[in-house]
Amino acid sequence: MIGRAGLLVALLACCATDDPPATSLPDPFERVWTETIRPGDLIVAVPGTGTYTGLGRVIEDTIDPQHPEVPPEVDGRALITAVDPLEGAIAAAARAGLTDADLEAGTVTLGLWGAGLTKLTSFHYRSVGGLRVTFEVIGGTSVCAIGGIPENLTNYNGTNAELDARDLYRRTQAWLAQDGAVDRNVILVSHSWGGVVAEFLAANLAMFETAHGPLPGASIAFVIAAGVPGFVPGYAPLGPGFLTVDAVSGDLETSTRTYEVDRPDDPAHSFDPAGNGDGHHYIIMFGDQYQGWYGITTDELSCGTTPGECPKR
Repeated sequence: MIGRAGLLVALLACCATDDPPATSLPDPFERVWTETIRPGDLIVAVPGTGTYTGLGRVIEDTIDPQHPEVPPEVDGRALITAVDPLEGAIAAAARAGLTDADLEAGTVTLGLWGAGLTKLTSFHYRSVGGLRVTFEVIGGTSVCAIGGIPENLTNYNGTNAELDARDLYRRTQAWLAQDGAVDRNVILVSHSWGGVVAEFLAANLAMFETAHGPLPGASIAFVIAAGVPGFVPGYAPLGPGFLTVDAVSGDLETSTRTYEVDRPDDPAHSFDPAGNGDGHHYIIMFGDQYQGWYGITTDELSCGTTPGECPKR
């Protein structure tokens, strides 16, 4: 005969075995790629310092003067220290599950802002990984587009971050309207000073929407930033990690998911004068073999083409 205590234990055991097994929810950071980057969306590369000097001018120099209407062909491997945001845009789409064939077929639209391009509306790009994709020119010239870091030291401040972020917003707005105001997400993939600009836009998105109206048919769903300076006079960058950034302007509230990744050996983020400049690049190469884009499609590091972190000088 089972006593009262035994009966209670039996009932509890029975109930326990009837409960379904506990399930863990998918990691929000793992979900964000496929939730925000879908066929038909627009991924805009937002470059950093010297993007006209090292990239925009080179692209325009490849235009055939006999056939200026034909988009030129640009080789990423020949410009490897200048194409971090272009490769980051491709890597973000790959992380979302798009195949090489999808990217080459234009399943998502790739765009470039801020490089000072005025002589063409698009160009073909041979990626470091060997893909041939097309980038649309969103337009604009970043405040820091001409020259290197020494020439732009006085340009790194909150006032210019706002100027560039506003230009990025308005030119993206104009491009979307011209493209038919299609229902789509906009994803920003940025590097260096471009990361400051993209993060400023996310943190002040409601202000820009209030001032200039919403993006036609679209919304900024995800902002990816790499190699972001840890300090900018007049503006505090968001900092490393995966965040949801809320912005308020009057009655308007916006919410944008952001992801900042900074290499542990990146001297631009840490302001370490002993750092190696190769640590500021996120295209990871082992010899001539492309491994991926650090923080998006690989966790490996290389210094130039040598595997591993960059040593201090």
